[in-house]
Amino acid sequence: MARVLFAWELGAGLGHLNRMLQVARNFQRRRHQVFMVVQDLSKVHQVAHPEDNFLWFQAPVWLPPLRDRPPAASYAEILFFTGFLDPGGLLGLVRGWHALFAAIQPDLLVCDHAPVSLLSARSTPFKKVTLGTGFFHPPNLAPIPPFRVWEQTDSQRVKESEAKALDTCNQVLRAMGQAALSNLHELFSVDACFLTSWPEFDHYANRPAGNHVYVGPLTETSSGRDPVWPRAGGKRIFAYLKAEYTGIEHVLDALSRSENCVLAYVSGASDQLLSRYASSNLMFSKTPLSLDAVLEEANAVICHAGMGTVSTALRAGCPSLNLPLYAEQRIIGERVAELGYGICVSEKRLEEDLPLALHTLLHNPELLLRTKAFQNTQTNYSAEAITHTVVEQCELLMKQRAANDR
Repeated sequence: MARVLFAWELGAGLGHLNRMLQVARNFQRRRHQVFMVVQDLSKVHQVAHPEDNFLWFQAPVWLPPLRDRPPAASYAEILFFTGFLDPGGLLGLVRGWHALFAAIQPDLLVCDHAPVSLLSARSTPFKKVTLGTGFFHPPNLAPIPPFRVWEQTDSQRVKESEAKALDTCNQVLRAMGQAALSNLHELFSVDACFLTSWPEFDHYANRPAGNHVYVGPLTETSSGRDPVWPRAGGKRIFAYLKAEYTGIEHVLDALSRSENCVLAYVSGASDQLLSRYASSNLMFSKTPLSLDAVLEEANAVICHAGMGTVSTALRAGCPSLNLPLYAEQRIIGERVAELGYGICVSEKRLEEDLPLALHTLLHNPELLLRTKAFQNTQTNYSAEAITHTVVEQCELLMKQRAANDR
Protein backbone atom coordinates (compact mmCIF):
# COMPACT_ATOMS: atom_id res chain seq x y z
CA MET A 1 0.00 0.00 0.00
CA ALA A 2 1.37 3.39 -1.03
CA ARG A 3 0.66 6.86 0.36
CA VAL A 4 -0.64 9.22 -2.33
CA LEU A 5 -0.91 12.97 -1.73
CA PHE A 6 -3.13 15.07 -4.01
CA ALA A 7 -2.44 18.83 -4.09
CA TRP A 8 -4.68 21.64 -5.37
CA GLU A 9 -3.81 25.32 -4.82
CA LEU A 10 -5.17 27.54 -7.63
CA GLY A 11 -8.39 27.89 -9.60
CA ALA A 12 -12.08 28.24 -8.81
CA GLY A 13 -15.05 25.94 -9.17
CA LEU A 14 -15.40 22.24 -8.53
CA GLY A 15 -13.56 20.92 -11.59
CA HIS A 16 -10.25 20.45 -9.78
CA LEU A 17 -11.83 18.47 -6.95
CA ASN A 18 -13.96 16.35 -9.28
CA ARG A 19 -10.95 15.47 -11.42
CA MET A 20 -8.75 14.59 -8.46
CA LEU A 21 -11.47 12.58 -6.75
CA GLN A 22 -12.03 10.32 -9.74
CA VAL A 23 -8.36 9.37 -9.76
CA ALA A 24 -8.19 9.21 -5.96
CA ARG A 25 -11.08 6.73 -5.86
CA ASN A 26 -9.22 4.46 -8.25
CA PHE A 27 -6.17 4.59 -5.95
CA GLN A 28 -8.45 3.78 -3.00
CA ARG A 29 -9.92 0.76 -4.82
CA ARG A 30 -6.36 -0.51 -5.20
CA ARG A 31 -5.94 -0.16 -1.41
CA HIS A 32 -3.60 2.84 -1.44
CA GLN A 33 -3.96 5.48 1.27
CA VAL A 34 -5.05 8.87 -0.10
CA PHE A 35 -4.43 12.33 1.36
CA MET A 36 -6.17 15.38 -0.13
CA VAL A 37 -4.52 18.78 0.41
CA VAL A 38 -6.85 21.32 -1.15
CA GLN A 39 -7.35 25.03 -1.66
CA ASP A 40 -10.87 25.20 -0.22
CA LEU A 41 -12.14 22.65 2.27
CA SER A 42 -15.58 24.30 2.30
CA LYS A 43 -16.28 22.85 -1.16
CA VAL A 44 -15.52 19.25 -0.26
CA HIS A 45 -19.06 18.40 0.90
CA GLN A 46 -20.39 19.22 -2.58
CA VAL A 47 -18.37 16.50 -4.31
CA ALA A 48 -17.25 13.92 -1.73
CA HIS A 49 -18.94 10.53 -1.46
CA PRO A 50 -19.60 8.69 1.82
CA GLU A 51 -17.22 5.93 0.75
CA ASP A 52 -14.32 8.34 0.16
CA ASN A 53 -11.94 7.19 2.87
CA PHE A 54 -9.49 10.07 2.44
CA LEU A 55 -7.74 12.36 4.89
CA TRP A 56 -8.35 16.04 4.07
CA PHE A 57 -6.01 18.97 4.77
CA GLN A 58 -6.02 22.69 4.02
CA ALA A 59 -3.32 23.60 1.49
CA PRO A 60 -0.85 26.40 2.29
CA VAL A 61 -2.21 29.15 0.04
CA TRP A 62 -1.31 32.80 -0.56
CA LEU A 63 -3.75 35.20 1.15
CA PRO A 64 -2.46 38.79 0.70
CA PRO A 65 -4.15 40.43 -2.33
CA LEU A 66 -1.99 41.74 -5.16
CA ARG A 67 -3.40 45.06 -6.32
CA ASP A 68 -2.86 47.41 -9.22
CA ARG A 69 -1.54 44.83 -11.65
CA PRO A 70 -2.88 44.08 -15.14
CA PRO A 71 -4.48 40.70 -15.86
CA ALA A 72 -1.90 37.92 -16.05
CA ALA A 73 -0.61 37.38 -19.57
CA SER A 74 1.80 34.53 -18.82
CA TYR A 75 2.19 31.74 -16.31
CA ALA A 76 4.87 33.75 -14.50
CA GLU A 77 2.34 36.51 -13.90
CA ILE A 78 -0.18 34.00 -12.52
CA LEU A 79 2.52 33.05 -10.03
CA PHE A 80 2.78 36.70 -8.94
CA PHE A 81 -0.69 36.38 -7.42
CA THR A 82 0.40 33.33 -5.40
CA GLY A 83 3.48 34.73 -3.64
CA PHE A 84 6.15 34.63 -6.35
CA LEU A 85 6.96 38.32 -5.83
CA ASP A 86 7.67 37.89 -2.11
CA PRO A 87 10.54 35.49 -1.29
CA GLY A 88 9.94 35.64 2.46
CA GLY A 89 6.21 35.03 2.15
CA LEU A 90 6.67 32.24 -0.39
CA LEU A 91 9.22 30.60 1.89
CA GLY A 92 6.49 30.42 4.54
CA LEU A 93 4.22 28.49 2.17
CA VAL A 94 7.06 26.15 1.23
CA ARG A 95 7.72 25.42 4.89
CA GLY A 96 4.03 24.66 5.30
CA TRP A 97 4.25 22.11 2.47
CA HIS A 98 7.41 20.64 3.99
CA ALA A 99 5.53 20.11 7.26
CA LEU A 100 2.77 18.29 5.37
CA PHE A 101 5.30 16.14 3.53
CA ALA A 102 6.97 15.27 6.85
CA ALA A 103 3.64 14.32 8.44
CA ILE A 104 2.23 12.37 5.50
CA GLN A 105 5.44 10.79 4.15
CA PRO A 106 3.99 10.37 0.64
CA ASP A 107 5.23 7.97 -2.00
CA LEU A 108 3.61 10.05 -4.73
CA LEU A 109 2.56 13.69 -5.16
CA VAL A 110 -0.24 14.38 -7.66
CA CYS A 111 -0.50 18.11 -8.44
CA ASP A 112 -3.55 19.77 -9.99
CA HIS A 113 -2.65 23.46 -10.46
CA ALA A 114 -0.37 23.45 -7.41
CA PRO A 115 2.91 25.22 -8.31
CA VAL A 116 4.03 25.94 -4.73
CA SER A 117 3.76 22.26 -3.86
CA LEU A 118 6.02 21.51 -6.85
CA LEU A 119 8.55 24.09 -5.69
CA SER A 120 8.41 22.61 -2.21
CA ALA A 121 8.85 19.06 -3.49
CA ARG A 122 12.15 19.67 -5.26
CA SER A 123 14.88 17.36 -3.93
CA THR A 124 12.33 15.17 -2.16
CA PRO A 125 12.55 11.41 -2.75
CA PHE A 126 8.92 10.72 -3.67
CA LYS A 127 7.60 10.68 -7.24
CA LYS A 128 5.78 13.72 -8.65
CA VAL A 129 3.17 13.97 -11.40
CA THR A 130 0.85 16.68 -12.66
CA LEU A 131 -2.81 16.16 -13.53
CA GLY A 132 -5.00 18.67 -15.34
CA THR A 133 -5.38 20.71 -18.48
CA GLY A 134 -2.43 22.17 -20.35
CA PHE A 135 -3.01 25.55 -18.69
CA PHE A 136 -1.75 24.10 -15.39
CA HIS A 137 1.41 22.59 -16.86
CA PRO A 138 3.12 25.05 -19.23
CA PRO A 139 5.52 23.74 -21.90
CA ASN A 140 9.28 23.42 -21.42
CA LEU A 141 10.10 26.65 -23.24
CA ALA A 142 12.04 29.70 -22.09
CA PRO A 143 10.36 32.02 -21.62
CA ILE A 144 7.01 30.29 -21.17
CA PRO A 145 4.82 31.69 -23.98
CA PRO A 146 2.07 34.21 -23.14
CA PHE A 147 -1.42 32.77 -23.31
CA ARG A 148 -3.53 35.86 -24.13
CA VAL A 149 -3.20 35.11 -27.83
CA TRP A 150 -6.17 37.31 -28.79
CA GLU A 151 -4.16 40.44 -27.92
CA GLN A 152 -0.63 41.67 -28.39
CA THR A 153 1.65 40.95 -25.44
CA ASP A 154 4.97 42.77 -25.21
CA SER A 155 7.78 40.22 -25.41
CA GLN A 156 9.94 42.26 -23.04
CA ARG A 157 7.19 42.18 -20.43
CA VAL A 158 7.04 38.37 -20.74
CA LYS A 159 10.80 38.05 -20.23
CA GLU A 160 10.89 40.47 -17.29
CA SER A 161 7.96 38.79 -15.56
CA GLU A 162 9.56 35.38 -15.95
CA ALA A 163 12.87 36.71 -14.59
CA LYS A 164 11.09 38.07 -11.49
CA ALA A 165 9.24 34.83 -10.78
CA LEU A 166 12.39 32.79 -11.37
CA ASP A 167 14.44 34.99 -9.04
CA THR A 168 11.86 34.55 -6.28
CA CYS A 169 11.92 30.77 -6.79
CA ASN A 170 15.69 30.71 -6.55
CA GLN A 171 15.84 32.88 -3.44
CA VAL A 172 13.52 30.40 -1.73
CA LEU A 173 15.51 27.40 -2.97
CA ARG A 174 18.78 28.93 -1.76
CA ALA A 175 17.22 29.56 1.66
CA MET A 176 16.35 25.85 1.76
CA GLY A 177 19.86 24.83 0.67
CA GLN A 178 18.70 23.55 -2.72
CA ALA A 179 19.93 24.02 -6.28
CA ALA A 180 18.59 26.95 -8.27
CA LEU A 181 16.46 26.68 -11.43
CA SER A 182 17.92 27.79 -14.75
CA ASN A 183 14.47 28.39 -16.30
CA LEU A 184 11.00 28.74 -14.85
CA HIS A 185 9.62 25.77 -16.79
CA GLU A 186 11.92 23.54 -14.71
CA LEU A 187 9.43 24.04 -11.88
CA PHE A 188 7.30 21.53 -13.80
CA SER A 189 10.02 18.92 -14.24
CA VAL A 190 8.03 15.96 -12.94
CA ASP A 191 8.07 12.22 -13.46
CA ALA A 192 4.88 12.28 -15.56
CA CYS A 193 2.44 14.88 -16.87
CA PHE A 194 -1.14 13.74 -17.47
CA LEU A 195 -2.98 16.31 -19.60
CA THR A 196 -6.72 15.87 -19.16
CA SER A 197 -7.72 17.24 -22.56
CA TRP A 198 -7.51 16.40 -26.22
CA PRO A 199 -4.41 17.68 -28.05
CA GLU A 200 -6.43 20.19 -30.07
CA PHE A 201 -7.63 21.76 -26.80
CA ASP A 202 -4.22 22.16 -25.21
CA HIS A 203 -3.98 25.76 -23.93
CA TYR A 204 -0.46 25.92 -25.39
CA ALA A 205 -0.57 25.12 -29.10
CA ASN A 206 2.35 23.18 -30.61
CA ARG A 207 3.64 21.97 -27.23
CA PRO A 208 7.16 20.58 -27.73
CA ALA A 209 7.92 16.93 -27.06
CA GLY A 210 8.21 15.93 -23.44
CA ASN A 211 6.96 13.41 -20.91
CA HIS A 212 3.35 14.59 -21.19
CA VAL A 213 0.51 12.35 -22.34
CA TYR A 214 -2.99 13.44 -23.38
CA VAL A 215 -5.28 11.11 -21.47
CA GLY A 216 -8.51 12.94 -22.39
CA PRO A 217 -10.97 15.08 -20.42
CA LEU A 218 -11.75 13.83 -16.95
CA THR A 219 -14.99 15.39 -15.72
CA GLU A 220 -17.74 14.44 -13.32
CA THR A 221 -20.92 14.30 -15.39
CA SER A 222 -23.26 11.86 -13.63
CA SER A 223 -23.74 13.57 -10.26
CA GLY A 224 -26.55 16.07 -9.84
CA ARG A 225 -30.30 15.89 -10.30
CA ASP A 226 -32.10 14.89 -13.48
CA PRO A 227 -33.39 17.75 -15.66
CA VAL A 228 -36.97 19.02 -15.72
CA TRP A 229 -37.46 21.13 -18.86
CA PRO A 230 -40.00 23.90 -19.36
CA ARG A 231 -43.12 22.98 -21.31
CA ALA A 232 -42.17 25.19 -24.21
CA GLY A 233 -41.56 24.70 -27.88
CA GLY A 234 -38.42 25.38 -29.85
CA LYS A 235 -35.00 23.86 -29.41
CA ARG A 236 -33.70 22.85 -26.02
CA ILE A 237 -30.84 24.95 -24.64
CA PHE A 238 -28.97 24.14 -21.46
CA ALA A 239 -27.26 27.14 -19.85
CA TYR A 240 -24.58 26.52 -17.21
CA LEU A 241 -23.57 29.96 -15.98
CA LYS A 242 -22.21 31.87 -12.99
CA ALA A 243 -23.84 34.84 -11.31
CA GLU A 244 -20.47 36.62 -11.11
CA TYR A 245 -20.38 36.99 -14.90
CA THR A 246 -20.77 40.73 -15.58
CA GLY A 247 -23.19 40.16 -18.44
CA ILE A 248 -25.34 37.59 -16.64
CA GLU A 249 -28.52 39.70 -16.65
CA HIS A 250 -28.14 40.53 -20.31
CA VAL A 251 -27.82 36.82 -21.13
CA LEU A 252 -30.76 35.78 -18.93
CA ASP A 253 -32.94 38.52 -20.39
CA ALA A 254 -32.21 37.29 -23.92
CA LEU A 255 -32.94 33.69 -22.96
CA SER A 256 -36.13 34.64 -21.15
CA ARG A 257 -37.45 36.40 -24.26
CA SER A 258 -36.35 33.75 -26.74
CA GLU A 259 -38.73 31.31 -28.40
CA ASN A 260 -36.80 28.25 -27.25
CA CYS A 261 -36.95 25.90 -24.29
CA VAL A 262 -34.20 26.86 -21.83
CA LEU A 263 -33.06 25.11 -18.67
CA ALA A 264 -30.43 26.99 -16.67
CA TYR A 265 -28.26 26.44 -13.64
CA VAL A 266 -26.69 29.72 -12.48
CA SER A 267 -24.14 29.08 -9.76
CA GLY A 268 -24.23 31.68 -7.00
CA ALA A 269 -27.47 33.29 -8.20
CA SER A 270 -29.86 34.88 -5.71
CA ASP A 271 -33.55 34.00 -5.60
CA GLN A 272 -34.30 37.57 -6.69
CA LEU A 273 -32.19 37.21 -9.84
CA LEU A 274 -33.80 33.92 -10.79
CA SER A 275 -37.36 35.12 -10.20
CA ARG A 276 -36.69 38.24 -12.27
CA TYR A 277 -35.97 36.23 -15.43
CA ALA A 278 -37.95 33.02 -14.96
CA SER A 279 -40.55 32.65 -17.69
CA SER A 280 -42.68 30.06 -19.44
CA ASN A 281 -39.69 29.04 -21.56
CA LEU A 282 -36.83 29.66 -19.10
CA MET A 283 -36.68 27.41 -16.06
CA PHE A 284 -33.95 27.51 -13.41
CA SER A 285 -32.54 24.69 -11.34
CA LYS A 286 -31.31 25.74 -7.91
CA THR A 287 -29.03 22.73 -7.65
CA PRO A 288 -26.44 21.27 -10.06
CA LEU A 289 -27.76 18.98 -12.77
CA SER A 290 -26.42 15.74 -14.19
CA LEU A 291 -24.65 16.83 -17.37
CA ASP A 292 -25.04 13.36 -18.85
CA ALA A 293 -28.80 13.45 -18.40
CA VAL A 294 -29.18 17.08 -19.55
CA LEU A 295 -27.14 16.64 -22.69
CA GLU A 296 -29.06 13.57 -23.77
CA GLU A 297 -31.94 15.97 -24.46
CA ALA A 298 -30.29 19.34 -25.21
CA ASN A 299 -29.72 20.75 -28.68
CA ALA A 300 -27.13 23.32 -27.58
CA VAL A 301 -25.16 24.49 -24.54
CA ILE A 302 -24.33 27.96 -23.22
CA CYS A 303 -21.45 28.04 -20.75
CA HIS A 304 -18.29 29.87 -19.73
CA ALA A 305 -15.98 27.60 -21.77
CA GLY A 306 -14.81 25.49 -18.87
CA MET A 307 -13.00 22.46 -20.23
CA GLY A 308 -15.31 20.08 -18.40
CA THR A 309 -18.56 21.47 -19.80
CA VAL A 310 -17.17 22.02 -23.30
CA SER A 311 -15.75 18.50 -23.56
CA THR A 312 -18.96 16.94 -22.24
CA ALA A 313 -21.01 18.94 -24.76
CA LEU A 314 -18.73 17.80 -27.58
CA ARG A 315 -19.04 14.17 -26.57
CA ALA A 316 -22.82 14.64 -26.65
CA GLY A 317 -22.68 16.26 -30.10
CA CYS A 318 -23.97 19.64 -28.81
CA PRO A 319 -22.67 22.93 -30.23
CA SER A 320 -21.79 25.48 -27.56
CA LEU A 321 -21.97 29.22 -27.10
CA ASN A 322 -19.05 30.15 -24.87
CA LEU A 323 -18.98 33.25 -22.67
CA PRO A 324 -15.58 33.06 -20.95
CA LEU A 325 -14.94 34.59 -17.55
CA TYR A 326 -11.18 34.04 -17.43
CA ALA A 327 -8.28 33.88 -19.86
CA GLU A 328 -8.03 30.11 -19.38
CA GLN A 329 -11.64 29.76 -20.54
CA ARG A 330 -11.29 32.20 -23.40
CA ILE A 331 -8.49 30.08 -24.87
CA ILE A 332 -10.85 27.10 -24.94
CA GLY A 333 -13.76 29.17 -26.24
CA GLU A 334 -11.66 30.56 -29.09
CA ARG A 335 -10.44 27.05 -29.92
CA VAL A 336 -14.03 25.76 -30.06
CA ALA A 337 -14.90 28.53 -32.50
CA GLU A 338 -11.81 27.95 -34.64
CA LEU A 339 -12.64 24.26 -34.97
CA GLY A 340 -16.26 24.96 -35.87
CA TYR A 341 -17.83 23.37 -32.80
CA GLY A 342 -19.43 26.52 -31.45
CA ILE A 343 -19.13 30.25 -30.89
CA CYS A 344 -17.14 32.40 -28.47
CA VAL A 345 -18.26 35.88 -27.39
CA SER A 346 -16.09 38.07 -25.16
CA GLU A 347 -17.60 40.11 -22.33
CA LYS A 348 -16.71 43.34 -24.12
CA ARG A 349 -18.68 42.31 -27.20
CA LEU A 350 -21.62 40.66 -25.43
CA GLU A 351 -24.37 43.20 -26.13
CA GLU A 352 -23.42 43.57 -29.80
CA ASP A 353 -22.76 39.91 -30.57
CA LEU A 354 -25.20 37.91 -28.42
CA PRO A 355 -28.29 38.05 -30.70
CA LEU A 356 -26.42 36.79 -33.77
CA ALA A 357 -24.51 34.23 -31.67
CA LEU A 358 -27.74 32.73 -30.31
CA HIS A 359 -29.24 32.54 -33.79
CA THR A 360 -26.09 30.93 -35.24
CA LEU A 361 -25.90 28.45 -32.36
CA LEU A 362 -29.35 27.11 -33.13
CA HIS A 363 -29.65 27.52 -36.89
CA ASN A 364 -26.22 26.98 -38.43
CA PRO A 365 -26.24 23.36 -39.66
CA GLU A 366 -22.45 23.35 -40.04
CA LEU A 367 -21.97 23.62 -36.25
CA LEU A 368 -24.16 20.59 -35.67
CA LEU A 369 -22.48 18.57 -38.43
CA ARG A 370 -19.03 19.26 -37.04
CA THR A 371 -19.94 18.49 -33.43
CA LYS A 372 -21.71 15.27 -34.44
CA ALA A 373 -18.62 14.27 -36.44
CA PHE A 374 -16.47 14.87 -33.36
CA GLN A 375 -18.92 12.91 -31.23
CA ASN A 376 -18.44 9.93 -33.52
CA THR A 377 -14.71 9.93 -32.72
CA GLN A 378 -15.46 9.52 -29.00
CA THR A 379 -17.39 6.25 -28.97
CA ASN A 380 -14.69 4.56 -26.89
CA TYR A 381 -14.38 7.37 -24.33
CA SER A 382 -14.37 6.14 -20.74
CA ALA A 383 -13.55 8.16 -17.63
CA GLU A 384 -12.88 4.89 -15.82
CA ALA A 385 -10.33 3.90 -18.47
CA ILE A 386 -8.61 7.29 -18.09
CA THR A 387 -8.29 6.96 -14.32
CA HIS A 388 -7.05 3.39 -14.78
CA THR A 389 -4.31 4.61 -17.16
CA VAL A 390 -3.22 7.38 -14.78
CA VAL A 391 -3.16 5.18 -11.69
CA GLU A 392 -1.40 2.31 -13.47
CA GLN A 393 1.36 4.64 -14.69
CA CYS A 394 1.72 6.13 -11.20
CA GLU A 395 2.03 2.68 -9.68
CA LEU A 396 4.84 1.88 -12.12
CA LEU A 397 6.66 5.06 -11.05
CA MET A 398 6.33 4.14 -7.40
CA LYS A 399 7.59 0.61 -8.08
CA GLN A 400 10.63 2.09 -9.83
CA ARG A 401 11.38 4.19 -6.78
CA ALA A 402 10.97 1.20 -4.47
CA ALA A 403 13.35 -0.84 -6.65
CA ASN A 404 15.94 1.95 -6.64
CA ASP A 405 15.72 2.26 -2.85
CA ARG A 406 16.63 -1.40 -2.32
